[in-house]
Amino acid sequence: FADGVLRAIRNSKENSLKNLVVFHLNIQDILPFIPAKYFDGIRVFFPDPWPKKKHHKRRLISHYTIGLFRQILRKNGFIHFASDHIDYSHEAKYIFENTLNKKLFFSNFRQKRPITKYEQKAIDKKRFIFDLLIEF
Repeated sequence: FADGVLRAIRNSKENSLKNLVVFHLNIQDILPFIPAKYFDGIRVFFPDPWPKKKHHKRRLISHYTIGLFRQILRKNGFIHFASDHIDYSHEAKYIFENTLNKKLFFSNFRQKRPITKYEQKAIDKKRFIFDLLIEF
């Protein structure tokens, strides 16, 4: 999404951000090149749910990406996943549980998560927000 990339670059310059790198690629294409134990946390807020069954293979949360997340997260790192899409949220929870071999629960605590435009649309439609907080 070129407009989103340009907006991120513009906002980073306006706010003098020094710790932001912007790529115009799918995250799955970048993850294998990120050094091991590089991040303290990964935040996945309102990813595209690809609701049609034939498109589920395009969803971000998969056994493959969770494996990559594990490699690039430091000890005691975390993943914060948030979505308003009930089917995707439950599928993501199931994939996390089976890949990490731990029982997870949706959280009522949103931490300091900003309200994205996708979340605002969900709030306007009175949809429930599913938050998963996973610690490593």
